[in-house]
Amino acid sequence: MKTLTISPVINLSSFYNFAKMSLTQKEEVLKHKGICFDCFCENNLKTNVYYLNGFYVEEIFDNIKNILQDIIPYKHGYRIQPEDFIFN
Repeated sequence: MKTLTISPVINLSSFYNFAKMSLTQKEEVLKHKGICFDCFCENNLKTNVYYLNGFYVEEIFDNIKNILQDIIPYKHGYRIQPEDFIFN
């Protein structure tokens, strides 16, 4: 078995510009430019994980109220662990 570690080359300018956007602007950017590669549900929250311009973003929805709760960009230390990317 081979383990793949993800270490993106981060575009800090894009990261900081994205972090400063409103929730609505972040949602639009993710919709048009983000690459969704995972989603999971936990405690009535659905989280979509995106890759965007060298960094990762979590988009969190409240399943009960059916509203967008938050969009969080990560430079590093995101929830996805390297062991989640095991290939044969």
